[in-house]
Amino acid sequence: MLGATAQFSALNVGILVIETILIPLAVGMLVTHYGPNLEQFAHYLMTAGSVLLFAGAIPLLILAWKLFGHLAGNGTMLALVIFIIAGMVIGHLLGGPKSQDRATLAIATSARHPAIALAIAKANFPEQSTLVSGAVVIYLIFRIILAIPYMRMRKSAVSV
Repeated sequence: MLGATAQFSALNVGILVIETILIPLAVGMLVTHYGPNLEQFAHYLMTAGSVLLFAGAIPLLILAWKLFGHLAGNGTMLALVIFIIAGMVIGHLLGGPKSQDRATLAIATSARHPAIALAIAKANFPEQSTLVSGAVVIYLIFRIILAIPYMRMRKSAVSV
């Protein structure tokens, strides 16, 4: 439709999914099953994870800031916002009768997996890898920003 062609083998996608989703999920499940006493460290682990996430996000935010103006004028930002909102709405509507399930599916559906998008885009457009990386970072920023009002709405709906 847009005149662009893209190719990324199913094997490459499968390997990426295994490395970035299935292995971490399996490790988490094993730790939960065999180390149930780790709950006492949850606060410390969450704090350490938040600090590391913030520290890792700083260079990405600098990259995104440099590309923000370029991506704002070509419709990319609007497409990202529509994609995120559509994901939250679809996840919410398909989340079943439990409020917490709807909220979880809404947030998860809007998140998708940026590593897969990044890998596919970089494989097909290597000359634009900085622009692609910036777009993915901006997508993540928008997803966080758009999730905040949704979560506040869900919290107020549950407390009523």
